[in-house]
Amino acid sequence: MSCGNIPTVVVASNALAREGLRSHLNGSRFAVMPGEGAAGGPAPLLIVATLDEPRSAETVRTLRAAWPEARLVLFTGAAGLPPEDLCAAAHGILDGAAGPASLIGALELVMADVAVLSPGLLGRLVEHARPALARPAASSAQATAPGLATPLSTSEVKVLRCLAGGASNKMIALRYALAEPTVKIHVKNILRKLKAQNRTQAAIWARENGLHPL
Repeated sequence: MSCGNIPTVVVASNALAREGLRSHLNGSRFAVMPGEGAAGGPAPLLIVATLDEPRSAETVRTLRAAWPEARLVLFTGAAGLPPEDLCAAAHGILDGAAGPASLIGALELVMADVAVLSPGLLGRLVEHARPALARPAASSAQATAPGLATPLSTSEVKVLRCLAGGASNKMIALRYALAEPTVKIHVKNILRKLKAQNRTQAAIWARENGLHPL
């Protein structure tokens, strides 16, 4: 990931919440784009959204359709967790009370390919995401279960446990002396076997099924 500025779109229906997010990002390398991304302008690499109203969720879906490669970070609010489809698409889900330093740190991790969850959100996300995940009672040794058409290999279990701990592909590659493209293949196979849409869902599945993070 580039060390330069990161074009960032901020989404919040409430003006106060929107300006609060902009203020948190002010002075960082997360350069907030005017509005919600101008047509013909640079493509955003990051979308940061507070889903304070239903129309905010629709705005995020529209942005995701326009820029599917952009990373997505969501804030929880008074309404609870974001909609299931956006939870599945998110690279990070943060508590609405996160301060500027916590926010910047979390965004840096997301841009480094690390899934981020605020403390205390995992249990709520497990219940929220359960219908979208396979529901096996997996063996921690082999990760075999009725809900998996194909069991995870020993290598895939190791990688999945690293994902549950928030490790990036580069960190996993260094840990097991693997080439990074090999790790990417393992991650792709894990997501396919678990019927998970992203690393966050895979991490939730791992924790729910007794695969402790590494």
